[in-house]
Amino acid sequence: MKTSPLPLQHRRSGFTLVELLVVVAIIALLAGVAMPSFASIFKKMKREQARTLAVQIVNACKNYYTEYSRYPLPADFSGGEVTPMRTDEVLTGTLMGTDQENNPKKIRFLPDLKSVEEGGGFGLKTSGELITVVDPWSEEYYVLMDADYSGDIDNPDTTSTSTKLYQGVLVFSSGEDKDVSTWEDNIKTWDSGRRNSSQQQQPGQ
Repeated sequence: MKTSPLPLQHRRSGFTLVELLVVVAIIALLAGVAMPSFASIFKKMKREQARTLAVQIVNACKNYYTEYSRYPLPADFSGGEVTPMRTDEVLTGTLMGTDQENNPKKIRFLPDLKSVEEGGGFGLKTSGELITVVDPWSEEYYVLMDADYSGDIDNPDTTSTSTKLYQGVLVFSSGEDKDVSTWEDNIKTWDSGRRNSSQQQQPGQ
């Protein structure tokens, strides 16, 4: 007596071990191809975040100049333009309006920035009562201002052929390696829209 065949849906259920291994191998291969692309995208995103915040710091310093007819330098500042300031508690407090000595009108020149934890994110980093501005690698920015109001600043980039930059404020980050002396990965606000050395810019511009 012949037995009736099993219904189609009962003949085979699920994948065989070989088929599962093939699927896993394909997924691993695709992941291996995609990971470098994701890493590159993530790295570019961090650099753009660093540049955007650096430009915001430049604009904050320029707006301070417009309001007070001077740059947000400490009251006892006597240095030149070669040594940059940092976005430490002094400069950050001045631009945020919490330092009444350097910002008596208590004007907030910096935009609303998110607070970040130690070692992660970019924005305002709080340590006790001290607030600083940090880049995506948790390092304070470097800030150069036209301290003598000559209309130019010595270019801090030692790899550049331009010795003078005709801007009022320069801001740069030490980049992913956190080493300010390696200019190859530093993020600089004067990278784009660089003026010709013959086009001198007035203070505050």
